[in-house]
Amino acid sequence: MKLSNKPFKFIIPVALLTILISLTVYNFIFSIYEVKIITEPDAIFADTSSEVKIMIKPVNALGCVVPFRKARGKFRFLEGSDLVEIILKNENTGLMILRSKGIAGKISLSIISEYSFLPSLVEIKFLTKSV
Repeated sequence: MKLSNKPFKFIIPVALLTILISLTVYNFIFSIYEVKIITEPDAIFADTSSEVKIMIKPVNALGCVVPFRKARGKFRFLEGSDLVEIILKNENTGLMILRSKGIAGKISLSIISEYSFLPSLVEIKFLTKSV
């Protein structure tokens, strides 16, 4: 009794095609190409209940946030550290939450991510209630 080679001729191209598709999906969707610094909101009022959230989001080749990945980063105040109090600072997940002390002005942050060559500068304005 002789076995047919037809199933083996079909399996090799399907396996190669599956490997090629898997590598393409990994490189375009799950690889980090750059980071995006997101501040919510950009400007807030200078009262003691206003908070701002600063996040470091990894971006893939398609311009979307990379699923299941985090971007670590370091936050450093350049100016205005006396205007805010730090509620949460997690450098492993790239998240920082600041609360205003009720003083108008602006803060500047330098954010260095593990996936960026140069630090990113972020400015957040604390506006008076009359504006």
